[in-house]
Amino acid sequence: MKHLIWIILLSMSTIKGYSQDISVVRNEFQKDTAKIEEYVRNEMTGNTIDFRQKMNYLEVEYDKLLNKYYKLLMSLLDDEGKKALKAAQINWIKFQTADRELLDNISKQIYQNMGGGTLSHFISAPLYPYIVKDRAIELYEYYSSVLDSKLK
Repeated sequence: MKHLIWIILLSMSTIKGYSQDISVVRNEFQKDTAKIEEYVRNEMTGNTIDFRQKMNYLEVEYDKLLNKYYKLLMSLLDDEGKKALKAAQINWIKFQTADRELLDNISKQIYQNMGGGTLSHFISAPLYPYIVKDRAIELYEYYSSVLDSKLK
């Protein structure tokens, strides 16, 4: 009987630990994304060079989050899951490259239609970081789901 009680208590503490991990992960992700966005909002001066630098900053920082949650998710998956995640990420990189090419072509067409100028930087550049951000969010959600499933 003592063993059964010990196992139940151990299981409950393990579940509680996962629950705390999930809330910590959620809070950390929210703080990370808010910090990235806030920096850009607070530091934007309005000139073209600054705009391009801030868009690059967004993309680099979201790429860091993407890689963080890719690694965390990879650490929770079995061999088959790891293989599937790797394949999905390779395909996502191909999609991202193709999507950027599409955005660049659309931007060039709009630029030509508008008669040139510095406007071209404001057409596609703001979209690049959010392609990466969307993938970081997906990987974070997958990771949270797998971590959360350990509660059940």
